Order: sequence, then C-alpha cells, then structure tokens
Amino acid sequence: MSKRQAQPVIAPLTRAAIFLVVTLNPGEDHRATVRSFCGDFPALVRAVAFRDLEGYLSCVMGFGSAAWDQLFDAARPAGLHAFREFHAGSRHAVATPGDLLFHIRA
Repeated sequence: MSKRQAQPVIAPLTRAAIFLVVTLNPGEDHRATVRSFCGDFPALVRAVAFRDLEGYLSCVMGFGSAAWDQLFDAARPAGLHAFREFHAGSRHAVATPGDLLFHIRA
C-alpha cells in the first residue's frame, strides 16, 4: 500500500506558474478516467520533475464542488462551494466555471 503525501500547496516561489481550469465531460466513463488519473497524478508529477531537479516543478490539483459530487462518494468538504468572483485591493478574480484546477509551478 502506498503512503499518501500532501500536495505541495506551500512551496517556494518559482520563475513560472500557470493555472489550468478543466471541465469534465459528462458520463461515467469520463468520471472513471478522471478518478484513475487522480491516482496516477503524483507519479506523473514526480516523473516530469525528475527531468530537471533544479526546476522545482510542483503541481497542485483541486476540485470544484460539482466535480466533487460526481467523482467521490465522500461528503463534500464543508467549505467547498462554486467559485465566486471576488476583489482584493487591485486584484480581481472572476467567477470561472470549471471542475478541476491545476496550479503548475517551476
């Protein structure tokens, strides 16, 4: 049995970063593919990061509230809700649709 490791949510600043927002296709076959991908995700990140150890690659994957309900049998975490638009000083985050979020840094 493999030991689960937390995702690197808090990681050193890097030179580059990108956010990918992905929408699930409907259907159980697509949901099964995503569940399988989630299980393989840490190994994929390690394999890519190994190519350049000084690149400090990290990738955090997050789930939208609707995706959580479709993908997992566990109860939705209490604070998980649809992404709402918000402002913080001069910053503005629009309410974007999406089921999976990837924050990739290197």
